[in-house]
Amino acid sequence: MTRIMRLAASIAASTFLTLGACASMRTPPPVGVAAPVEHDGEIAALSRDGEVWFGGQPDEAAMRWLAAQGVRTVISLRDEDAMAQALADEPALADSLGMRHITMPVMRGGLTTHDIDRFAKVLESAEAPVLLHCSSSNTAGAVWASYLALHRGYTIDDAVERGRAAGLTREEAIERVRALLAEPRP
Repeated sequence: MTRIMRLAASIAASTFLTLGACASMRTPPPVGVAAPVEHDGEIAALSRDGEVWFGGQPDEAAMRWLAAQGVRTVISLRDEDAMAQALADEPALADSLGMRHITMPVMRGGLTTHDIDRFAKVLESAEAPVLLHCSSSNTAGAVWASYLALHRGYTIDDAVERGRAAGLTREEAIERVRALLAEPRP
């Protein structure tokens, strides 16, 4: 009987650990430094940091390639008008490829901590892997850097460097990110 109880306990512990691992998929992604990715289709400055991909506006071929790579969620930082000009009905294409599409435009009046807080909620509840894109990857890198500093505890310098690796290239955007991150939080 003791042997059966040990076996049952072992099975229960194994099941608990497996279920715990599934639940942890909703935790924030681990962070390294984004690295450039060779790809099919047209998408500017494509890079990847673990479960998060960054890039400019993808074309249809790039969306199909990303789906084949396992991307499950697309977060577009572009407004619907800008997306429609670049890729006809990106949300429908993503859906047809089995990816969830989230439109979350930012930076109309400048990136805000509210934008980053909203992004954190979306990212941390998204099914990974995730593509974060804008038109060129500059805004994607700015949002990533701001997220890392405001929600993951990175220093401004470390966050900006990781943002650069994710596509943050324009000096004026880098200065806006630094100014945003230097503001006191309520």
